[in-house]
Amino acid sequence: GFVQVFICGSNPHWLFLTSRGELRCHPMNIDGPITCFAPFHNVNCPQGFLYFNKKAELRICVLATHLSYDAPWPVRKVPLRCTPHFATYHLESKTYCVVTSLAEPTNQYYKFNGEDKELTVEERNERFPYPPQERFSVLLFSPVSWEVIPNTKMELEEWEHVTCLKNVSLAYEGTTSGLKGYIALGTNYNYGEDITSRGRILIFDIIEVVPEPGQPLTKNRFKMVYSKEQKGPVTAITHVLGFLVSAVGQK
Repeated sequence: GFVQVFICGSNPHWLFLTSRGELRCHPMNIDGPITCFAPFHNVNCPQGFLYFNKKAELRICVLATHLSYDAPWPVRKVPLRCTPHFATYHLESKTYCVVTSLAEPTNQYYKFNGEDKELTVEERNERFPYPPQERFSVLLFSPVSWEVIPNTKMELEEWEHVTCLKNVSLAYEGTTSGLKGYIALGTNYNYGEDITSRGRILIFDIIEVVPEPGQPLTKNRFKMVYSKEQKGPVTAITHVLGFLVSAVGQK
C-alpha cells in the first residue's frame, strides 16, 4: 500500500509515499482544476475518493488497481510470454508496433562450404542440450485493452534478427502534408562468424480493414510496402525530409 496525499488547485497532483520510503508525484489533470477533495469508502467504492471539478460536478472515483504508482510514471505490466526488443507508436492508427522474440532449441546451423552457406543438422542423444535460437516476430498492440490485435503477428525468417525499429514519415502524395507514417525495420541474418552478414529493410503500412464479427480490434492490419535484402546488416534507420536513411554494414 501507499501513504497518499492529494493536492487540490489549478494543477492537482497525487503524492505517494512508497513502502521503500520514496516520494512519487503524479499529476491528475484529466478533469482540470479541482476545488475540493475528500476520501470516500463504501461497498461500491472501496478505498475511493470524491471531488468537485471546475464545473461543480461531483466525481466518485477509485485509483486503478492494475497500475503501479511506484515509478516516475504510472506503470502497467502486460504479460507477453516472449522477449520484447523494440516498441514504437503509429500515430495514424493509434496502435503500438512491438518486436518480440522467442527462444527455441535448434539442432541446425549454417557452415561455409567454400562457395556458399550450407545448412547442417546435428543429431545428438536426448540428454544433449541444444542451443536456443531466437525467432523474431512483429506484433500490433491496441492501447485500449493492451492486447495483441488478432491476426497481426508476422514472423520473420529463420536466423533473421531485428536490429532497429522506427516510425518514419516518408513522402506520400495522398496527404496534404505530403508525408505519411510507416513502420520501418532493419534486420540482420545471424548465420555465424564464417558467413558474410547480410540484412533486410522492411517497410510496413498499417491499414484499416473491415473488422471480423465480434472482434473490433481486427480493423488494423500490417501491409508490407517494401522488402529488400541488403549487402550488410542494417544497424540503424531514420527519416529525413520524407526520405529513408539507413546504416548498412560499414556505410
